[in-house]
Amino acid sequence: MNSNADSPCRPRADATLSRVSLSPATHKRYLDYRAKHAYFGQNLKILTMDQFDAADREHRELEAKGEVGRDDEQEARLQELNRILFRD
Repeated sequence: MNSNADSPCRPRADATLSRVSLSPATHKRYLDYRAKHAYFGQNLKILTMDQFDAADREHRELEAKGEVGRDDEQEARLQELNRILFRD
């Protein structure tokens, strides 16, 4: 008889994982985001791990440019990402 792990009715654990392979630091930021979302963003749709990874990557790229290296459009986008990601 097949074990429960082989049952077609039970989803495999790896089937629920994101396609994105996150670094431990990014994964920690995602967990922090989820905790802040539970407190501050109850009326907002939570980002998937894939969506978070893309937004987090863009946020880090814009932050790395510094204030002097960003134009007005990039500065506005950084502020929007700060709001979405619940960052100061």
